[in-house]
Amino acid sequence: ASPNQVSTTTTEASKTITRKTPSPYKLGEIVDSLPHTKQTVVIDGQSYFKYQDTWFAPLRADRKYVVVESPL
Repeated sequence: ASPNQVSTTTTEASKTITRKTPSPYKLGEIVDSLPHTKQTVVIDGQSYFKYQDTWFAPLRADRKYVVVESPL
């Protein structure tokens, strides 16, 4: 190789792409019960329930829950 020749090697790093599993719940959907692994979160005196990335608000009169946008 001549002194003026430049050798380059390009290596692309492998990327790990994490995709969120779509929630089985749809915004506005009303459900009869919540998953057992839910978390209870109180925001401004209102109780919400969080399961993975899905938030629920209680419908007290019906003892059901509605899927809502994140209150945070």
